[in-house]
Amino acid sequence: MSSSSRGLVLISGIARSSLASLLILQQLEHVSDFWRHVCASEEKLKGHWITSVASYKSESRESPVVTATNGAFGHQFIVATIFSRDDQHPDGINTYIRVDFWGEGHFGNYSIAQTVVMSDKVTELTKEAREVGRLAAPVGLCEGGPTLREFASLLNIIYARTHRYDLFSRNCMWHTELILYCTARRYAHHWLAGTIRPEPLRKYVSGECDALTCTVELNMSDPAARWFSYIGITAVRHIQSFFTASQPGRIYAYEEDIKQFLEIWN
Repeated sequence: MSSSSRGLVLISGIARSSLASLLILQQLEHVSDFWRHVCASEEKLKGHWITSVASYKSESRESPVVTATNGAFGHQFIVATIFSRDDQHPDGINTYIRVDFWGEGHFGNYSIAQTVVMSDKVTELTKEAREVGRLAAPVGLCEGGPTLREFASLLNIIYARTHRYDLFSRNCMWHTELILYCTARRYAHHWLAGTIRPEPLRKYVSGECDALTCTVELNMSDPAARWFSYIGITAVRHIQSFFTASQPGRIYAYEEDIKQFLEIWN
């Protein structure tokens, strides 16, 4: 199934969201188009804040990856909650976006299929998936966290520096973690005053562990599996970094990768 087809299956039955209507967008858009429309609508989007960022892993038994690994691996994606307040909604309302990297294949005119799906119901975006990690703002406090424009900017920066899909590095897991970890680090004080779950993610945000340790602990429950995964991923990343040193979109070690994107985002 093509990237476009998978996206269309995802939005089947989803009603047009308030955000899509505001931005004059379809329910499913490439991240680059989403970013351009957010920039063009900056005045309209004042008061639109990201109040939570969560990573999810698909558990659909229709996925060959889920079936082959008995649920250990599956497609991963981000769901962000957007809180907005305006004259029509003085108390504020929530809407949601889902961000995916669909792997190999084109999406429209784009060779890298990174997309945004918009919905006013979070359950429409998280069917047959379980939450892996969540950053949530303090109740009633938006200021100090990312605005929608800042978040959309990160998505576009990641897309612009994704030169190819790679099964073992530049994949949906890398894409999801990069969004989660960059957002976590840039707004660490904001999230630490709110809710962070589970504990490995809280430790990462507070600087008590590195990104690779957090990733392994979020995705592996067995101590032996965690150890082997940590060693294996470290070795693979170092090899990839060496052999892609002179190529566009060089692959870096976890912490260096996040550092590079944060420097551009800031």
